[in-house]
Amino acid sequence: MRGDELAQALTCEKLPYTIPHVTNFAYPGYLSIGDTLFLTGERKTPYPGKIILLVDERVQSISEISTMMFQAIPQTVVIGRQTGGTVSTISRVFLPGHFIAEFTNVCLTYPDGSFVQGNGVKIDISVPRTLQGIQSGTDEILEAALRYLGK
Repeated sequence: MRGDELAQALTCEKLPYTIPHVTNFAYPGYLSIGDTLFLTGERKTPYPGKIILLVDERVQSISEISTMMFQAIPQTVVIGRQTGGTVSTISRVFLPGHFIAEFTNVCLTYPDGSFVQGNGVKIDISVPRTLQGIQSGTDEILEAALRYLGK
């Protein structure tokens, strides 16, 4: 099951999770605000448990969008480090001389208007990387999650 399907299956409410901002090619540099996207809620009763997501700089694109979907569910806690901030589609423009210019043509925001593109998803419990953790091979994010859960 994909992350987006799982997020849909864990709620019984209609919950907003993102607003797309789409490039307006008639006005370069201008983004047109799209319609808010929602989780539709497939459950009959709300999922009663905690939802813990572990993220770091390797989380990008659809994984960030899935994280945003889970964050719409109130009991979700995101633990880790800043994600890639790459939640958009790419457009290519072919230029003379066999050059190609690529740019993002959709930027996503949270329902409160904060941008994910270039920033990454919102982190509830930030876990900085430490030299000691790197040297020892410790999964500091997993350890932080276990501490959060009281284990």
